[in-house]
Amino acid sequence: MDLSSYIGNKLRYYRKENKMTQDELAKKLGLGKGTISNYESGYRTPQEHRLFELAEALNISINDLFPPTAKTDDIVKKIAEVSTQLEEVRQQKVYNFAEHQLKQQNGEIDDTILFAAHTKDDLTDEEKQQINDFIDKVRKEKKESR
Repeated sequence: MDLSSYIGNKLRYYRKENKMTQDELAKKLGLGKGTISNYESGYRTPQEHRLFELAEALNISINDLFPPTAKTDDIVKKIAEVSTQLEEVRQQKVYNFAEHQLKQQNGEIDDTILFAAHTKDDLTDEEKQQINDFIDKVRKEKKESR
């Protein structure tokens, strides 16, 4: 498949994901419906500035319009292939796990809090306060070390 067809297929896919018609997308960009049709059919390839406008209108990254190029794209593709076969409830679990991993990676989640949140609830109020004090201490030390 050539690049024009690939980009066209992606444009069609994301337009439909956004529940937009060709006419609606065209109006949003100040283009004719035929232009969008030509892009989606692969007959014409959008110019660089137009690709950015299309990506913005479709709420995607411009990279989403191009074929994967890096090894990491292979694992992303594998994850997508597997997750599309899962029931919706299991897909949500995969998403939640991935989101949690990203937050951990970005330092947005303190594992100490997770540990405390998953302990049995048979603790006294005093023990809970000691845990909270410890968490505050760890947070403070972590913040100071950055």
